[in-house]
Amino acid sequence: MRREWDSNSATASNVAAISRQANPVRQDHAARLVQGEWFPIMALELWHQKVSAALGVFFIEGGDPVEVSDRTRRAWASGESELPAYRLALLLRSSEGPRILCWIMRNDPPEWWLALQGAIRELRKFA
Repeated sequence: MRREWDSNSATASNVAAISRQANPVRQDHAARLVQGEWFPIMALELWHQKVSAALGVFFIEGGDPVEVSDRTRRAWASGESELPAYRLALLLRSSEGPRILCWIMRNDPPEWWLALQGAIRELRKFA
């Protein structure tokens, strides 16, 4: 297998082999994500399909005064552009807020998060 990469010597099998070797699949692929990667992965894991339409609904539920175009929502869902922090706040205020926060906090949660989750479980026993 060649490690070189240029237009003259690269073949499809070499490129695939180099890619597989250079980027091994990690079990905790979402544990530590680059800034722009976390939102597309979260959106696909939580909503699976029609992510743009789901985002539109959740932004409205969160109290968004201005509707965002479908193209912009698709860009956020695909990672082409980053979701602004105030849009994340709107999502957290929507009906999906608890699921989103649980997804964000699921890897290596701090003690306060674990205590809060324990308190919520205890409250549910009385409800």
